[in-house]
Amino acid sequence: MEPNPQGCQSRQQMVSFPPYLPASIWYAEWLRALVGKATEADAIIRANETMGNTRDFARTLITETGGRDLMLTVAVEGGGRQLRNAGKIESIMLSEHGNWRKNHSSAIEAAYGKYPYYQYYAPELKEIYSDLSIGSLKELNQRFHLIVVKLLAGNLDINEFKLLEKNSIIIERGKELAREINPEISIISSLMKYGPETITGIFALRNNSRQ
Repeated sequence: MEPNPQGCQSRQQMVSFPPYLPASIWYAEWLRALVGKATEADAIIRANETMGNTRDFARTLITETGGRDLMLTVAVEGGGRQLRNAGKIESIMLSEHGNWRKNHSSAIEAAYGKYPYYQYYAPELKEIYSDLSIGSLKELNQRFHLIVVKLLAGNLDINEFKLLEKNSIIIERGKELAREINPEISIISSLMKYGPETITGIFALRNNSRQ
C-alpha cells in the first residue's frame, strides 16, 4: 500500500495518535516506519498518512462469527461530523451516548470469544473500556495502541523488530499468516487468532505493501 495522494497526506499528518484499534495494514505501515528508524511518534504519523478517511480515528472493522464484518464506532461529543476535520481530532472528547463501551466489549467477545488467545488478551482491552477516566478520543486510542504494541512485541524492544527478518523460518511463517490476515480488519482479529505469531504476519504485510 502506497500513501494516498497529497490531499489525504495533508489531512492525516496533522493527527499525532493512532486510529481506533487500527487495521493490520496500519500496523504494517507503522512497522515499516519503525524499521526505517523513525521514532514512535513519527511512525504513527506516517502510518496515518496512508489512511483514506478521518472517521477511522473513531471506528474499526471486526469480523463477527460467521465471517460477517461489523463496524464499531466510538461515540464522540458533537457527533461524527467532528471527525471530518483532522485539525479538530486532537481535541475531540468521548461521549457516553449509546453505551458504546459495553457494546464494543461485548461485540469483541462475541466475535473472538472462542479464539485461542481471547482469554489472555481480552482482560486488558476490557479494562480500557471500563475506565471512565479516559475522556478523549486521543487518550483512548493511545491506550489501546500501547496494549497492541505490547501484545505484538512481547518483551522485544520495538527498535529491534528488524532482527526478526533474519530468521528464515519466521519469514516463511509470516508469509503463511499474511495470506490468512485480512489487512483491512482490526489488528485484534489477528491477535486473538494467532497471538505472538501475529508480528510475523505483519512483517509480511509490510513487505507486501511495498508492491
